[in-house]
Amino acid sequence: MSMSPGVLILGAGGREIVTGLPPTLEAAMSTARDRWAMPPNLYFRLGVHKKDAPPWLAATAQGDYVLIGDDSVYQLLKCGKPVLRTEIIAFGVMEKGFGDPLATQAPPQPEPIPMRFSLFNEKDKACRLDVKGMPSVNLDWNAAQTGSAVQGRYVGELVIKPQNDAEGRIVFHGQKLPNAVAFNNFAVEGGYQLKLRNHTARSFVSILSPEDQFLTFELTLSAGWRATASWPMAEVIAAKEKQTLPLVLRANKDGSITDVNTGIQAAGVHWEATPNLGAPRQSKDDQEPFDPANPDLVDYNAVLLEANKMPERIDQILKDLGIPLQQRSHFIADLMPYLARHNGYIAFRFLQQDFFDPAAVLSIRPSPHVIGRVFLLFQGVPNEYVGDWKESRKRGPLPIDWATVIGYDKSNLAEKTWFRVIELGAMEVVP
Repeated sequence: MSMSPGVLILGAGGREIVTGLPPTLEAAMSTARDRWAMPPNLYFRLGVHKKDAPPWLAATAQGDYVLIGDDSVYQLLKCGKPVLRTEIIAFGVMEKGFGDPLATQAPPQPEPIPMRFSLFNEKDKACRLDVKGMPSVNLDWNAAQTGSAVQGRYVGELVIKPQNDAEGRIVFHGQKLPNAVAFNNFAVEGGYQLKLRNHTARSFVSILSPEDQFLTFELTLSAGWRATASWPMAEVIAAKEKQTLPLVLRANKDGSITDVNTGIQAAGVHWEATPNLGAPRQSKDDQEPFDPANPDLVDYNAVLLEANKMPERIDQILKDLGIPLQQRSHFIADLMPYLARHNGYIAFRFLQQDFFDPAAVLSIRPSPHVIGRVFLLFQGVPNEYVGDWKESRKRGPLPIDWATVIGYDKSNLAEKTWFRVIELGAMEVVP
């Protein structure tokens, strides 16, 4: 049986057996039965100590251990780990003719999970609602249960029960709206209109080393973010309202990277995060560090351009910065689905590096000679609202030295004998 790289520790009765890490839960169970010479009718499960499990999974622990119920949980637990420590949990001997004793039990009722709603009234005044609730199936229960962001726009009914209710739950029943459908196409009878804002930051970090070398990569996101994904996959470590995504990489001189823990090779590091909506405003204006939960993209600091001219303009700006063809093509291709949704105008700005850095601190050791971070904010502006963007519209045809605005070191970032890091990212602001 072929084993994936790594070690599986099988504990039982205070003793441990160490073996290669099997690729599936079924193979791990078979290995445990073989190594411990278990009788064929002994029923058991593999478990992990709750301190070694992700927080959302640790909440399901029965006692000190979380039972590994299926292969998807096993794959998640072993992902990126050189050592997986488990305990054999025995349930007893099965009678002849009887199957899995747990399979006949009714599935446990799901417990309420933490949910966060950002509510906006007709005047766009916001409040945040932190509760424990039971989303309906059409709100993607599986995603909510794993702590994933349930993104998109929904219309429906949000039922909030009083605090003295025995269950004390919130339930949302509704339907997800296609991106092309606006809320004003729906009649809202009484109360406030519920809007779940959907804007995700997506960024790609190219690590360009003139020679093969090992390095540590850490991205620390401020409290205004909520990390949702990365590739290669990194464990999200939360501490003091911040989140850190650490990786151990080998930078290859051909421009690719290799994740040391998994052996996965990639063109660079991709990360995604959603703004932590409703979080207290961290900056009063754009003279303070960037606050993703309250992004500043307004008439006095933006450029307004016809939507159909936006891809070409972005390509020209990146070309002027000296971004290689492959990187800027990848960046624009990634943006196109979001840009194409807008038929009128698009307002945009590139953030200054020292303004963006505190919101997403990038730490690489050994340190690169130079780092260039290019982060785009953009927002669709319908034709009927163009009159609110008079100053930014005047800037549309003007030549702007974006390298100076951003603080982008063009000459040194083009020096191929240097250890360089170039990041291209963007976030759509949804008004």
